[in-house]
Amino acid sequence: MANQSSPYAVAWQAVKDDDAARLVQLFNQHTDVKAWAVPAHGTWLHCAASNGSIRVFEYLLSLGMDLDAKNRDLATPLEAAAASNQLQLVGLMLERGAKISVETATSNPLFACIAGSAVDAHPVHGNGNPPTDRLIIAKLLLDAGLDPMLQYDLQAYDRMDAVAFAWMFGRQDIARLVAERIAHSDAVKVEALLQAAERLAHRATQPASDGES
Repeated sequence: MANQSSPYAVAWQAVKDDDAARLVQLFNQHTDVKAWAVPAHGTWLHCAASNGSIRVFEYLLSLGMDLDAKNRDLATPLEAAAASNQLQLVGLMLERGAKISVETATSNPLFACIAGSAVDAHPVHGNGNPPTDRLIIAKLLLDAGLDPMLQYDLQAYDRMDAVAFAWMFGRQDIARLVAERIAHSDAVKVEALLQAAERLAHRATQPASDGES
């Protein structure tokens, strides 16, 4: 029970509830809490971004917290918002000049947006935001200058791009969007990219024994 009323627990609940007033009160009482790292997230900004807590996010920015802070996986709050399908916060951060981290697939917000599709319909981990928002998030990121041709070593296959990654997660709409950006809307090239993505995604999701015959 004591843990539930600790400053850390109260701060975490305030972030989840988007209760900026409660967080202001807490930070005034416990000035050290706002500098605490949050396990598996990074900073309080990462937590607010992941939970879609806009009022808390604005308050944290007013304190001078780093919009581009990176957690242990090199991911920024922008990645956290994209992964959690928080369209409004992704747009807000891009408007505020958030930098797009692409050092790894984990930190790349486009890859995070795609991978997050896996929990959209989950009864516990899904947040109820429309899965269609992910396509809009992907477009916002590409419009902001994210390179659609970036590739990363993933699973047992190397050099997978966002087209194949999106196809692997069943997001053919995002795969097509990225392919169109890469091919500059050349219909023939787009279809070739999608066919290659389908083949790669198929191989990446097959059991290893399938390739041994």
